[in-house]
Amino acid sequence: MIDLNRQRKIRNLRIRREVDRDKVREFLVCAGFAFLVALLMFLYSWQQQNHIDHGYKLEALKRQRDALQEERRWLEIERASLASPQRIDQLARQQGFQEMTASQMVLLAPAPGEAEVRLALLWKARSSDKR
Repeated sequence: MIDLNRQRKIRNLRIRREVDRDKVREFLVCAGFAFLVALLMFLYSWQQQNHIDHGYKLEALKRQRDALQEERRWLEIERASLASPQRIDQLARQQGFQEMTASQMVLLAPAPGEAEVRLALLWKARSSDKR
């Protein structure tokens, strides 16, 4: 009788495959092409992400600009209301100030030589306008 279950151990550790240079070249070309395609896809997605990020930043800056313009308008209105002569007069009267009388006014005489300096400056300004 023949024993069919018996297996023979084969040791082929010392056997080396022959390197197929055409297959290696084909693999390297395909791997290089796949790497190039992956790199291009990565660069495209990175560019698109930067474009989107810049769009969000631009919109945030526009909203900030609009808010600052609105705040500026309110501050100009407030400044105008605070500097109004009627309001200043009303606050002065509340604090006890009164209008000046003629006896409280003091006219200052020009300092010695000041009149000559003013005349010289006026003369120089007029002569430069004529040129």
